[in-house]
Amino acid sequence: MSKLSQETRQHLLSGRPIRSIDVRDLISEIEELESELAAKDAEIEQLKRELEVARRGYVNCTAAQREADGACLGFQISEQDDEPCEQCKYCPMYTGNESVLMGGTE
Repeated sequence: MSKLSQETRQHLLSGRPIRSIDVRDLISEIEELESELAAKDAEIEQLKRELEVARRGYVNCTAAQREADGACLGFQISEQDDEPCEQCKYCPMYTGNESVLMGGTE
């Protein structure tokens, strides 16, 4: 929780000169806000990926082939082309999606 009082926040937002604010509290507040921002950025990126999959169309993942350990093998484009379909390329459950498995982005 924030160490800055509501009065201190209002003072900072007002633009008046800072005289009696503990700099450590400001640094702590900035670090907390940066951490929250990073978490929200990651959440937004995940939602963007999910939205992109939804835009491409629904795939019934329960019908996809599975490895012995249950990992999803996804659906291929056609019998002649073993590339994953568009929906599977961005799915975090698809074993071929190393970007998601390694925690990276596309």
